[in-house]
Amino acid sequence: MVELFTEARRAAADTQTMQSLSELDSAMTKRTRLKPALRVLVAAAVLLNFSVVVSRGDNTDVLELSNFSLEELINMQVTSVGKKETRLFRSPAAIAVLTADDLKRLGANSLPEALRAVPGIQVARISANRWAVSARGLNDEYSNKLLVLVDGRSVYTPLFGGVHWNGQDIVLEDLDRIEVIRGPGATLWGANAVNGVINIITKSAKETQGGLVSSTVGTEDQPSISARYGGQLSSNVYYRVYAKYFNREGFEDARGRSMSDDWNVARGGIRLDWEASEQNTLTLLADYFGGTFGETVGKTAIYPVPRTREIDLESDVTSGNILGRWTSKFSEESELKLQVYYDQNRREHPFGGGVLVAQPGEFSPDQNKLEERRDTWDVDLQHRFALGERQDVVWGMGYRRSQDHISSEGTEFFWTRERSADDLYSAFLQDEIAIVPEKLAFTIGSKLEHNDYTGFEVQPAGRIAWTPNDQHTVWGSIARAVRTPTRLERDSRANIAAYPPSADIPLPVIITAYGDRNARSEESLSYELGYRYEPTRRLSFDVSAYFNEYDLLANRADPGQVILDLPPYYLQSFRYHNNIHGHTYGTELLVRWQPTDYWRLTAAYTWWRGDFEGEPYIDVTNPEHQFNVRSSVALGHGLEFNTVGYFVDSVRSLREGDANPIQIDSYFRLDLGLTWAPSERFEFSVWAQNLLDEGHPEFSNYKSRQVAEIPRSFFGKVTWRF
Repeated sequence: MVELFTEARRAAADTQTMQSLSELDSAMTKRTRLKPALRVLVAAAVLLNFSVVVSRGDNTDVLELSNFSLEELINMQVTSVGKKETRLFRSPAAIAVLTADDLKRLGANSLPEALRAVPGIQVARISANRWAVSARGLNDEYSNKLLVLVDGRSVYTPLFGGVHWNGQDIVLEDLDRIEVIRGPGATLWGANAVNGVINIITKSAKETQGGLVSSTVGTEDQPSISARYGGQLSSNVYYRVYAKYFNREGFEDARGRSMSDDWNVARGGIRLDWEASEQNTLTLLADYFGGTFGETVGKTAIYPVPRTREIDLESDVTSGNILGRWTSKFSEESELKLQVYYDQNRREHPFGGGVLVAQPGEFSPDQNKLEERRDTWDVDLQHRFALGERQDVVWGMGYRRSQDHISSEGTEFFWTRERSADDLYSAFLQDEIAIVPEKLAFTIGSKLEHNDYTGFEVQPAGRIAWTPNDQHTVWGSIARAVRTPTRLERDSRANIAAYPPSADIPLPVIITAYGDRNARSEESLSYELGYRYEPTRRLSFDVSAYFNEYDLLANRADPGQVILDLPPYYLQSFRYHNNIHGHTYGTELLVRWQPTDYWRLTAAYTWWRGDFEGEPYIDVTNPEHQFNVRSSVALGHGLEFNTVGYFVDSVRSLREGDANPIQIDSYFRLDLGLTWAPSERFEFSVWAQNLLDEGHPEFSNYKSRQVAEIPRSFFGKVTWRF
């Protein structure tokens, strides 16, 4: 999506828009240093973290660091790699798991903020209510090569490709785990799982009995409150109901101007788990949320000359879904699952960076929002069984129908079809073969899909895992994945930039990008190699390396050769083509170490490089180096002290070749948190985040000339269980 609007910056290089961008870039380089008192506070807190470890000795009054020991975390059962329970240590994929305890010890109040801790994941905050999240590079607000699931329900948007992260939220205490696969997962999960799969899994109703109320108040949360209650309808039927509301403050840019990006969301839902028998279970989930999101967008009017104006907009979103899943477990080696869900989404999309054929004074908030109405039906059947003594087979079939109505009157967008109904049929088969039982396994499989845009797509993969003993696992894989075209790339026409009149062309020139009805799927071939090592029960290493080849990448508009005379303006056309190819490569490292029973350290490092040929591509929006370090210390008497540090390398916000790309400087972020649990019923925590500066940018904003400064923040949280 962002690639479309970066053309506007190129086209307007000589206008006042780029002059303002240059001024903003200069302003962004001015950093406010820590005040002396704050520097002393930070130093004292960090010293406390380590002095406690040195001085405690063998105090037995220790708060448990986690519900899971380090060894249990390493050997946790995961389901995203093979659509069955697989021991994480033996999994032939680059996978990491975040638990509810991890989110608490990260001070994360949202799902994208928690993902910062995972190696290979790039998280950049664009504004108070927008994030860019990707796996293994190619980051964007709509990262179209990352598939995200919530309790088995896909939240990938087929309009732009990617995920609306401001619409993904849960009661964080009800989270069971987030399984993050870096690398292709298309063999099981289908198209768009090119660079990764994020599977967000909540706890069953049986695991969340009783009541919970939590409230967060701080510089950003004004406030946030969650309430949940779980009970039993009978001896084998459990339920959970919840409600959550937050009102969050907006950010400012480097000049102290408001981004007008404050937001508020209310949501609620219910979950029902019925253990009909030892073999059969039924799960029903239903969620609904509504919210208002603010932001500032830039619009260009062409009369009498192109002129950009910033407009404050508010957009409304409502969404609801219902999911049912029946599981019949015939034995430890055989089970059948049937899942059905319906999702309804109504979302207003405010856009910036485009051109309206209007006078500057004719701008109206109602004329600058695209409205999307989407209904999705999905059915998925999966069967697992043993074939002989050494083969474990999983196969399945699925059908999805996505129906939308796009209304964009008065915006810079035009659509060849306002209504669309697209069908997706799929089938997959995967066979895990134990070449040497418990030591060497080979997995081969493929997914076959048919969509209304590109027809049949085949996405095969082969994986091998060698576990010579309980301390070592070596794995490797080769996989093909595709990213299917979006509605935007096929059916839209958008005014993206404008030139002022000149001596050769006496009228303004509008640059228009057209979708391509013949757009093809982007293709990826990925090679991966990984190694896990657990020398002791208190120390583990997980390292992976990859090389990804990409072909037929889209989102690049080539200029047309003809300028049409359409008074009172001229029109020059651009059109999308699948004409870019290239590769990325990198390494990821995760280290866990528990020196003592009451101190745990976790470190993650990511190195990424990309090279694309033919046309410039957005490989510059990704940092080359990232690392984070986490420390959790149990102080005794229910107290726990957490320290989290993040380093993110510098990036250029636009493609090479764009005029005046904004440089996003590298930054180091330090978060400190103290938690006190005086009893099992009550828990109190205070957090200070981004302590090292008053604000820094993390990503460019294609909708506006303003770039948000992510501020220093503080919050306190109270949780009551009953």
